[in-house]
Amino acid sequence: MTLLFFYGSLVRGQSNHGLVEGRARFLGEDAVAGTLVDLGDYPGAVLGGSDWILGEVFEASDPELLALLDDFEGEEYPRVETVTRGGHRVWVYSNPSPGPAVPGGDWRAHVAERDSLRA
Repeated sequence: MTLLFFYGSLVRGQSNHGLVEGRARFLGEDAVAGTLVDLGDYPGAVLGGSDWILGEVFEASDPELLALLDDFEGEEYPRVETVTRGGHRVWVYSNPSPGPAVPGGDWRAHVAERDSLRA
């Protein structure tokens, strides 16, 4: 069983969730230790530390999904294994690039607030 943790554009309701939809089963919301950073159109995850990155756990049902996601995320977002706050051993695409920290570690809330300020 392959578990994946998504925190940005791949979570439900976000722009790239279509890559996952129908190929992975949503298991629930969870968090991983780290700092979520705003890299512009997408977030990055700097894993480790005492803060939490909020996201969703999925179980991959399509054996080709990891290869598709690895290609989609590219070299900038290497896939690493970690454990969620809920105890799931998951793969997460991390990007340790520097950027401003997202308060609360919640990309969806951050994007909604950012978009409302632009309107």
